Amino acid sequence: MAEDLASNPFAALFSSLETAKAFTEAVAASDLETEIKVTDNRNDLYCSETNEEKEINVLAEIIFRISLEKDSELRHVREAIYFPEIAEVYSEHSVIGCENLKHIVFEVLMLDRHDPDFQLSHQLDYERQQLHEASDLENTEVLTYLYCCYRRYLTQRDIYEKCKSDEVTAFLRECKDVIILNARMCLQQPDLYQFQDFVSQFINLCLEEDLPNQDSHNYPCQFLREVAEEVERNSDQGSLSQSYAPILQELKLRLNAANMTIVHRDAVNYVKVMHFFTSTSALARTFLSLNTPEPSQKHHGRIYEMTPIGAALSLSVLPRSEIDPFPFFSKPSTQSKKEVDMVEQSVWRATEELVGGLHKIFVDLMTTTSDMKHYTLRWLGLCIQGNSGRGKLWASNLPANLFVSDAFAVNLTHMLLLFCKPFSNPESPKLLKIQPTYTQAVASGDKEMLQRSIHLLGMPKETFFIPGDDVEKEEVDENFTFITECFFMAQKAIQVFLQPVLSRLLSVNRDLHQIQRLYNEVMQQSQGNEEPLLNIKNRMEKAMSFYLTRKAALTQPQLLSLAFNFQIASSAWLCRVATTKLPKVVDVDASSKMPELVFPVTDYVPGAVACIPEFVAENICHLVNHIHRYEESVLESEETKIEHLLSFVLVYMSSPRRMKNPHMRAELAEMLSSLMPMQASEKEPDRLMTSQYFREQLFETHPHITYLAEALMHVFVSIEMTGESVAFEQKFNYRRPMYIILKYIWNIPLHQNRIKELAQLAEKNITATDPPLFLRFINLLVNDATYLLDEALMFMGQIREKQQERDRGEWSGMPEAQRHQEEANLTQISRLAQYHNVMGNSTISTLRMLTGHMHIQTIFCHATFVDRMASMLNYFLCRLVGPKQKEF
Repeated sequence: MAEDLASNPFAALFSSLETAKAFTEAVAASDLETEIKVTDNRNDLYCSETNEEKEINVLAEIIFRISLEKDSELRHVREAIYFPEIAEVYSEHSVIGCENLKHIVFEVLMLDRHDPDFQLSHQLDYERQQLHEASDLENTEVLTYLYCCYRRYLTQRDIYEKCKSDEVTAFLRECKDVIILNARMCLQQPDLYQFQDFVSQFINLCLEEDLPNQDSHNYPCQFLREVAEEVERNSDQGSLSQSYAPILQELKLRLNAANMTIVHRDAVNYVKVMHFFTSTSALARTFLSLNTPEPSQKHHGRIYEMTPIGAALSLSVLPRSEIDPFPFFSKPSTQSKKEVDMVEQSVWRATEELVGGLHKIFVDLMTTTSDMKHYTLRWLGLCIQGNSGRGKLWASNLPANLFVSDAFAVNLTHMLLLFCKPFSNPESPKLLKIQPTYTQAVASGDKEMLQRSIHLLGMPKETFFIPGDDVEKEEVDENFTFITECFFMAQKAIQVFLQPVLSRLLSVNRDLHQIQRLYNEVMQQSQGNEEPLLNIKNRMEKAMSFYLTRKAALTQPQLLSLAFNFQIASSAWLCRVATTKLPKVVDVDASSKMPELVFPVTDYVPGAVACIPEFVAENICHLVNHIHRYEESVLESEETKIEHLLSFVLVYMSSPRRMKNPHMRAELAEMLSSLMPMQASEKEPDRLMTSQYFREQLFETHPHITYLAEALMHVFVSIEMTGESVAFEQKFNYRRPMYIILKYIWNIPLHQNRIKELAQLAEKNITATDPPLFLRFINLLVNDATYLLDEALMFMGQIREKQQERDRGEWSGMPEAQRHQEEANLTQISRLAQYHNVMGNSTISTLRMLTGHMHIQTIFCHATFVDRMASMLNYFLCRLVGPKQKEF
């Protein structure tokens, strides 16, 4: 002790070290005596029958920090504050007890809090420190003060847990009742208290701890739950909806604020506040009621975004509307790739946290009661149905305020995919709990929706893989599983919400290329005039912001992973639906296994195929194509699971009996080309940097890969057949990826051998009434080559004519509008010529590849075919090197 005092600079204030030591010991003894008196001996002192009234008064001072005691020293120890005006009223009996506690606390709370002499403000400074509140927080917050009282009450209750005094126990109950009563009045009758912002106080209290749960140590939420229960018990003074609507409206306003973005530190905090409302069934019911909009003809599906939960779902890297500024990537030309990557990483992390918080809200809403599960699913179903117009071709011509924003759309889809995560495994037996007849079920009212679990309305109006009349009709199930609802809601959300955003990304990508070409053309013709170039630069800057923003939203790693795994699992399930009579849901348990897929598939087509909407197949194709374009590494991330995507292609692509629409089967071929390993390209050498092992193995070791060449030729031929409604020009677009696949698999021996077998089989049956598949295939190749090259030469002739007109000066005398039109016509003709030349070249290359193999050459030289080949070749030789060659 002496050594410590010697080194203490304040010891110099005393005449000697002995004097300083004596003072220190006296203070320590006094503090010890006080501490023992007030705290350590509480069990002896507080529980004594002779001191009960005194100890109840002490308890009141400890819990409420209010004192009727004039002794300032005693009040200082107990950190209680003396209120002279109130003490005077109770001067005859200046102790606090059960009979006057309620009135005293109420009178203190009703004092003018803007009076400079109001001493509770000093106490609230202390409370703020206990709560770790920001230093600029108003120090006159009633609800915050009551929470601190509640927390001290819990402490004292634990101390007195073994106390046998009925009076003390009753007083502790009264303390709690007074606290909860006044807190309830803050929400139900806020006008009683002047200058109080109870909404902000409530929000700040919710944020004191982590997300709400049943842990007894989560004091703020425990306090607010008890207040909510008291509000519900006294609903005649103000219902839960009336009491809590201002809080949700304030959250909505804050989330919609101009400065609020996905990376704002308060974004996730406000979602945590919303999560509090799932802590009791009554609060959950109130929360969903306040988030369920009334039907509106003016806003249609947009009304769901105008709710508090809709405001949270609208936080994204994407702007809330087309006219809003870009919150990120506003000036991409000034940002390096490293800076763009850093912004993406930041946005992706924030998105995952936000959507995870929203997912927990919806999960907890559903788990409160069976009724709440019904109403939550109904909210989701009606939201999807109300926005179904987003996915239509004509939606882009409609006012923007009819449907939810892209930001809301992507986040809600992301959240629904989290619901599907437990069964997003191709081997999961949970997939067998998906009931295809859900799409045929109709619920006549709210009661039937609840009883049968049907919340996605309008499904029977969809277009299905095949008409119901083509197969034996499947009996519609009476009730449906939660997994079934999650599956079809997620697929419908992908179609309604995600697909339009994917389409816009592709569109702006094309626009960027066009603007770049225009910029290069104008730069060559500008002759020093910078104004046209500046305008194009501004257009390019805006288009690039649009592109980077949407790309960041649609390549968020968790979103891509969830969607990809979900569609792989969907593909596995669809293969079983097409080939097997699936077991009834009641027969499925944890030991159940997915039926094995057997090739070749039989002619039997289960009735369930007629229950699968076409948009499910579209979703799978578009997602794989999107990943291939923008985040190819994801294709390798799931390793051997991608074999289920190829199985899906093999089952449906060559089977019109399972998928009638030729457009859809052609889209499967495009998806198949996206699954191929990337080929080396001079333009994109970096594309080969990513691993391709599993995709290479896919085309060599898949259990049923030998059927690929036949399936590819089948879809190639089928889109030409009578009755297959494919536009004449459209079929060439569909065949483009087929040429790429054929070129790739030709270099794999097992596929080349299979093509030889098909050629030999065709040659043997070349005169059959039903022409063999390979014969029909090469016949169409010759037809396509003839048409495409002929059209290409025609357009090249037109280009020549237009160029000669321009060179002779005929355009210079035209009005400006007409001259621009002629230039546009020339550009259009040039593009058509280029397209037909490219497609013609792909067709001729395929013919050259096939005719280069000796085992296939013989069919081209067969008497029934050789004349056609000779006529085609002679025709083009004559056009290209004959007397009219100068026309091109």
